[in-house]
Amino acid sequence: MALPIQKDIELPLLLEIEAMGGEARPQDLYPRVTAHFPQITEADLKETITGGMNKWTNRIQWARQALVSKGELERYPRGVWRITEKGREKIGE
Repeated sequence: MALPIQKDIELPLLLEIEAMGGEARPQDLYPRVTAHFPQITEADLKETITGGMNKWTNRIQWARQALVSKGELERYPRGVWRITEKGREKIGE
């Protein structure tokens, strides 16, 4: 099965960050976001990209970067993903 595209990951990522109090560490978010996509198989979760990085976590990280660019997640502090007011408005739609 193919992994979800980046755009499809954005809303679940925002929802999970908000559910964790508005900020969370990435490693705590990965399994929570994965739970939104029951079609992902164990084989999908083991896929890597060039350089050996996990393909799924890389895709979640790119979704996070897109949300930062839209102003829905804060860029800093490093190691903590924090939702913005704009991000809260998006999940309230």
